[in-house]
Amino acid sequence: MLPCQGTCNQYVDFEVLITAPEGYIINDTNYTGAVTWNTNRLKCAFEPCTLQTPNPCLLQTDLPDGSYPVHSVHIYGVLTMLVSISPVQNQYGQGDAAFSKWHKFSINQIVYYTTDSNCCFDFSSFKLKSLTVTPQDKNTFILNGTLSVLPVPPNPPIYAFTANRDDNTLSVINTATKTVQHVINLPYQPIKVAVSPNKTYTLVLHSNDNSVSTINNETLTIISTFSINDPIDIGFSPDNQFAYILNFLTGSMGITVINLLTQTISNTISLGGYGFSSIAIDPNGQYAYIVNYTTWSIVKVDLNTGEIVAERPTSNDYPNLIEISLLDGFAYVTEELVASGTTLTVIDLSTFQEIGDILTGAYYYSFLALSPNQPVALLGEETTDEINIIDTVQQLSTGTISINDPKSAAFTPDGNFIYIAQPEQNTVTILNSFDYTVNTVVTVGASPISIAI
Repeated sequence: MLPCQGTCNQYVDFEVLITAPEGYIINDTNYTGAVTWNTNRLKCAFEPCTLQTPNPCLLQTDLPDGSYPVHSVHIYGVLTMLVSISPVQNQYGQGDAAFSKWHKFSINQIVYYTTDSNCCFDFSSFKLKSLTVTPQDKNTFILNGTLSVLPVPPNPPIYAFTANRDDNTLSVINTATKTVQHVINLPYQPIKVAVSPNKTYTLVLHSNDNSVSTINNETLTIISTFSINDPIDIGFSPDNQFAYILNFLTGSMGITVINLLTQTISNTISLGGYGFSSIAIDPNGQYAYIVNYTTWSIVKVDLNTGEIVAERPTSNDYPNLIEISLLDGFAYVTEELVASGTTLTVIDLSTFQEIGDILTGAYYYSFLALSPNQPVALLGEETTDEINIIDTVQQLSTGTISINDPKSAAFTPDGNFIYIAQPEQNTVTILNSFDYTVNTVVTVGASPISIAI
C-alpha cells in the first residue's frame, strides 16, 4: 500500500461580489450577509494508503505512534451557494428586502484520513465557519466566507503526561486505552508537569535549566519555550487564559504570568521574600494562594493588581503543598508537626480561616492529590511506600495504599482512576478509585517524577 499523498484541507473558502439591481441600494450602515448551499453535485472518494501518526488530519486520535493503513477521504465536484445581503432598499430608502445571488465553484481536496473502512462522508456536516461583508460602494459588496467540511469530531482524547527526569521526555498515556501513545522529546530535564483545565496545553517546568515548555495537546508538539528563572510550581486560571509560574525573580521569589492564548509572558508579580514552595489558584481566578515553609505562612495575592492582600500563619510548622478542591472550594495544605508527623490543614477561602486539621502520621509527603468528584485527598509518602487516604468531609484518615515509590499522582477527570508515577520502577500504576485496586501498570520513560492529566 502506497503512502498517503497530498495535503488535507478541512475548509472551503469563497468570495462573492454582489451588486444591487438598478434603482435599489444596499443599506451601508446596517447590512448583513447570509449563505446557504447545496451539495447535490459533490461526490466523495475513498482511497487506501498508509499514514504515519501522529497526524492532525487523522480522525482517530487514540493510536500510538506508527504507520497505519487508512483511507483518505476526498471530496470533489461543484458546490452551489445562494449568497444574500440585506436590507436592500429603493431609491427613497424604503424597504427591508434581501438581494441574493447564485454562486458555483469547484471543490477538489482531501478532507481527512480515517481507519474506518466503511466510512461515508456526510455532506450535511458542512458548517459556516466565518462570513464577512465588505462594502465597495452603495451598490456593491464583497462577501468572503469559510465553510468547515470536517465531520463532527469524536471527543478529544484525555492524556496523562509523565515528566521523565532521566531521559528528558514526556510519556503520553491515552487514558482511554491506558497505553503510551506518544513520547515527546524535551529540550531540558523536566521537573514538573501540569495540564490546563481545558486540557489544551501541557506545561513542563525545567527548574535546572531556567525554562518552561508549552505542549499543544492536540498535536503533541512543543509550541513555546520560555526563559523563566528556577520555576518550581504552577497554577492555571479557571478560564484557561493564564498560567502562573512560581519562581525566583531578581531579589525575591514571585509569579511569572504566561498568557496561554498568545504564548507570551504578560506579567511578573513579586512576593517580596523567599521560601515559597507551592501555589494554587482559586476557582474564581482572582486570587493565588502560596505557602511559605520558612515563615510558616500562606499569602493571598490579588492576580488583577499583583498585590498581597492577606497573609495568615499556618497552625503548624513547615507548610509544603497546597491544592484547592473544585468540589468544596476549600484549600488543603500539608504542614509538619515536628513531634508527631504531618497534618492536612483545611482552609475556608471565603474567610481565609482554618476549619480543620487532620493528623496523618507521616513526616513528609511527595504529593497531594484531590478527587474531582469525591471528598477524597491522597497523600503520597515515598519513604514508607504508602499513600494515605483522607476523607475530607469527616476530616480523618480512612486507610492507606501500599505502593512502591509513589512520587506523583493525578485523578482522571471523571474521578474513576488514579495514575501514580513511580520513578524507581519507570512505571505508572493505575488504580481503580472505587476500591484502590490495581487496574494496569504502564511502562514509561526513565524516572517519571511528575504526572498530570
